[in-house]
Amino acid sequence: MDCAEAQRLLHGGSLIRACEVVRAHPITAGTDVIRVQSIFRYPGGEYVDMFLHSRPGVPAELSDDGFTMGQLLSMGVDPDATQKRKAFVADVCEELTVHRRGGEFFTPLGSDPARTFADATIRLGQACVRIADLSLTHRHRLVSAFGDDLEEGLESLQLPYERGVPLAGRGGRRVTVDYIVDGATRRNALLTMTAKQANTAHNVANDTFTKWFDLEQYQADYQFVTVLDSAKAGLFRPEDIERLELFSEVVAFPEEGDRLRELVTV
Repeated sequence: MDCAEAQRLLHGGSLIRACEVVRAHPITAGTDVIRVQSIFRYPGGEYVDMFLHSRPGVPAELSDDGFTMGQLLSMGVDPDATQKRKAFVADVCEELTVHRRGGEFFTPLGSDPARTFADATIRLGQACVRIADLSLTHRHRLVSAFGDDLEEGLESLQLPYERGVPLAGRGGRRVTVDYIVDGATRRNALLTMTAKQANTAHNVANDTFTKWFDLEQYQADYQFVTVLDSAKAGLFRPEDIERLELFSEVVAFPEEGDRLRELVTV
């Protein structure tokens, strides 16, 4: 199967955005790996990539190559940390007939990949998105109190603001900004940052830095502000905060509530 046939089997690309050969077997011909960028999205907005593995004498399979697990671990969510999470992942796999092999999710294509490819793409894409949604549940529990306090603070300013605004970032990546606040003379883009423990705080800071980096083209239109949960500020490494300051103003809330007010009202 080649990329042209993959697109034809998916009805003109309705399920996929791009298709390319990403690597070939160094010895045996005919064992290229085809990367299919699907229309499914992870919680952060990235498209779900799936990889078609096939080589002579071995049944073909479609795999996420471990990217779903990588998404979760980068957000400090270990799907195997609790029995409840493990059971959720197992239930999703069973429901959608998807298999797990370590950190990888995959589905065999059987003896006739041309017949099963489209269905396998849908099932694996759904499984990746549903499993990655564990990060939303984890984050909601963690930031709800901090987020509620911040939103009340923004309400008190009596300035127009929007919550959860998606912007097109570098390389077409969609980045959701937590708040857009209209000040008197400029607009402000806010990303919030909190963590439960030190070993996840670094990943949270990296994720926030990556978002600002991807949105660099908007710096002429928005003032970038990172709002740090002051109750968890001690969990973050000084060097991570310094990196964030390259792209944004970093304000601890509610401890530095007056400074935040001054920044966004101008």
